Amino acid sequence: MPLSRTWLSLLLLVAACDRAPAPPSPSPSPSAAASAAALAPSAQSSAAAPSAPLLMVPYGMSATSKEGVRITFLEVISDERCPAGSKCEQAGVAKLRVQFTEPGAAPGPVEEIAIFGGSGEHPADTNNVKTLSGGLSAILGMLQPYPGERGGSIEKASYSATFVVLPTAAIPRFNENLRALNAQPPKP
Repeated sequence: MPLSRTWLSLLLLVAACDRAPAPPSPSPSPSAAASAAALAPSAQSSAAAPSAPLLMVPYGMSATSKEGVRITFLEVISDERCPAGSKCEQAGVAKLRVQFTEPGAAPGPVEEIAIFGGSGEHPADTNNVKTLSGGLSAILGMLQPYPGERGGSIEKASYSATFVVLPTAAIPRFNENLRALNAQPPKP
C-alpha cells in the first residue's frame, strides 16, 4: 500500500475518532464507507488540524504526544510480514520493543508490541495497543518501510513506527472507521 494513502488514512481515522458522534438523522442510514467519509474531515482540514494524535517515532528515538505520552522505539525484534507483491499463506507479524512514559511518571517497563502484515491498515487489538492511564491508549498503526517496498533487507535504522494516541473509549469507533476504509476499493 502506498505510504501516502496509509498516512492519509490514519490521519482521517484519527480525526474522525476525535469528533463527537453526529446527532441521529431522520434520513436512512448511509453505508459504512459513506459514514466513515462523512465523519472524516477533508484532506485540507486534516492537514491543518494540529490536534490529530499521529506520532511518528524513528528507530532508536523517542517522541512525545500532545497528551504528554513519551514513546521510545527501542528495537525491531523481528519483521516477518509478508512482503509487498507476494502471496503468503499468512500475513506475518512484526514485533517491536517500545517504552511508554506517561506524563509526570518514571519510564515504564520495556514492552513488546506487534503489528500484522498484509494489505490495509490494521484494527486496534490486544497486540498493537498499550492502555495508558487517564483513559488513553497508544495504538501502533504502522511500521515502515514495509517488506518488499524497497527491495532487499531492511536496515533497522531505517524503520519508523507510527502511533495513534487517543481516548480508549474511541477505539471501537477507530476500528469501525478502519473497517469501512478497508472495504473501499483502492483508488488508482
